Amino acid sequence: MVMGADGRTWSATVNLSPGEFQYKFVVNGENWITDPKAVRNVDDGNGNTNSLLVVIPEEFRKLPGERGDGKLTASAIRHSQEVPQLNYD
Repeated sequence: MVMGADGRTWSATVNLSPGEFQYKFVVNGENWITDPKAVRNVDDGNGNTNSLLVVIPEEFRKLPGERGDGKLTASAIRHSQEVPQLNYD
């Protein structure tokens, strides 16, 4: 990891394959915290919360999509029926 110019932030570059990755930060070697800038946090199945990073394949990073390009992503067709994603009146 490399400390940022502000002396308060750290960064690292990690090459990841496409997929979903759960993670947390360890502060001072003992306190586990979720990423305060994470787009989404998820339950790890053991009653704990982890931050979630979704890495999409390179071929799907071109935005916007083109009509008839034959490329779909799960995020484009997923329909969650759970609150807060569910719209209801």
